[in-house]
Amino acid sequence: AQAWERDGLISADQRMHILERYAWQRRIEARAGSSRLIATITILGSILIGVGVLLFIAANWAAIPKAVKLLMIFGILIGTYGTGYFLRFGKGSYPKLGAALIFLGTIMFGAAIFLIAQIYHISAHYPNGVLIWGLGILPLAYVLRFRSVLILTLAVLCLWFDMELTYHMDLGEHMSILALVMINLLAGLLLWMLGLAHAARESYKELAGPYLVFGMIIPLAAGFVFTFELPRHISLAAPQLMPYFYGASVLGLASLILFTAAPEKERGWVPESTLLLIGMATVFGLVRFFPGPYQFVDDGAKLAFLVAANSIFLAVVIGIVLLGYVRKRPAYINIGLLFFVVFVCARYFDFFWKFLPRSIFFIVGGCILLAGGAAMERKRRMIMAEFARREGRP
Repeated sequence: AQAWERDGLISADQRMHILERYAWQRRIEARAGSSRLIATITILGSILIGVGVLLFIAANWAAIPKAVKLLMIFGILIGTYGTGYFLRFGKGSYPKLGAALIFLGTIMFGAAIFLIAQIYHISAHYPNGVLIWGLGILPLAYVLRFRSVLILTLAVLCLWFDMELTYHMDLGEHMSILALVMINLLAGLLLWMLGLAHAARESYKELAGPYLVFGMIIPLAAGFVFTFELPRHISLAAPQLMPYFYGASVLGLASLILFTAAPEKERGWVPESTLLLIGMATVFGLVRFFPGPYQFVDDGAKLAFLVAANSIFLAVVIGIVLLGYVRKRPAYINIGLLFFVVFVCARYFDFFWKFLPRSIFFIVGGCILLAGGAAMERKRRMIMAEFARREGRP
């Protein structure tokens, strides 16, 4: 606010009103709890209620007639959504509670799909139930602009994606599991690009966060697999999965084009777009033109691959942290630091467990983690303070 007044954007009176508003909001949160805490508590409560209802129904399922089962299922759905809508958008004064009940309704919707299938003994392609659940609640996330529902939607659709993949591939094949890792890596990059496409449009900007978080965590988790010692024979692709690679690549490229075509973009969009384009082209090129199977001819080739994979992973993690600083996105920094810590811990256990006495191993490891945690926390505070200073906050 002081910077805004100094630049002539606001007057001294307006600055005082802004500061008083934030002080008033802090006093309310100190006495009644923050809005984020209330939202978290209500969402956790809705999840517990959903689990409890499902357990109660499951315990008495055999003794309940079919008609009563259907009445219970649809009654719970209508009651949950109706009450949630009234509390959120009606004359009620409990918007957080209403949002939590709507979120509970999305959970119960998924349970209803599988319960109805069980009632009538419907035999179908089993991933389809999860797909219907995800697609059924996806419009709700956009209509109501609920990030909690969008997070659940993305989690459900990611679950469906892996269920569909494992259905079409035989995991008993030699190292075909790496093909599953590669397609997840590509799908994660697709979600990242979808997040950027959302962030570039003002009307969808508030829903970009879940896409970006999923889009960073999934590729990093998939890439982390390659930092460990792999068997002598590896295969990066399976023929039955190639349509998924083509589909993810086309959708990702379309999302990146939408992002780059946006009239207004934040600082640092060029390196981020370039990183994503290179990552997607690399993954697609490997599975398309070098699918395998490959055999490491000796331990030297295996070691060279391991060193290259670890170096690339570490460079990507550091790049994400730097990108978060440039683009002023704390989520990038936090996710990058998280995977950096996981990487350091994994390599520490890999290389030093067998060389150090057990007591020294834990003492040295604890000291390293404490020192690293303190350094990263200090760096994080500095970055957050820099963000606040650039935005003109007091």
